Amino acid sequence: SDNGDGADVDGIVAAKKKRKRAPPRPKPEKIYVKVQKKVESVRQKKYQSHWGSKSHATDVYSFIAHTIFDEEIENKGFVEKEPLFALQLAKSALTSLSDNWTTMERPGYDEDYIQCFSSSLEKIIEACISKNLIDEEMRSEHLEWIEKLDSKLEPFGLGCDYGDGDDRFLQHVADILRPRKEGETSMDKEDNKGTPLEVTTTEENKLSE
Repeated sequence: SDNGDGADVDGIVAAKKKRKRAPPRPKPEKIYVKVQKKVESVRQKKYQSHWGSKSHATDVYSFIAHTIFDEEIENKGFVEKEPLFALQLAKSALTSLSDNWTTMERPGYDEDYIQCFSSSLEKIIEACISKNLIDEEMRSEHLEWIEKLDSKLEPFGLGCDYGDGDDRFLQHVADILRPRKEGETSMDKEDNKGTPLEVTTTEENKLSE
């Protein structure tokens, strides 16, 4: 009957309206631009005063840690489901910060946000490595941009544990990617403050000799 058909149609329409749309998939190039615009916001009126200018860097680092790493990457499950894609997004955010570093006017102000996004980056890279998604060429590529950013942070006393310049967050992440030197054991890695790699049976035999 007409009533029956109409009811069916109405039901389908209602079901479609209730169905939640999948959240848009973030794009690396858009992530790059978002961070760039946040850095360039230093020109806004609220950052032009003496005290206001001190808050800009903190706002940038907080934006990267929370809006990009937490909301766009971790909360959407990319670290577990698509760690390589998560790494692409992370790279876009952090290379944008590095590329636009000269626009930062008072970059030395941070409230542990650099440590937050460094820890998130470490988690992403470890997920990629555990799934064998990164080859040697990719390790070198990611090592390069991570160390480039750390070189920007270091002169301002940023990216280290309470001012201890020897314990640098991004260098710790870099050590995970850095290839082991010939003849170097996991214990040597530990001495160099890198992340200790698993000791192989051959290495255990050598260390016990």
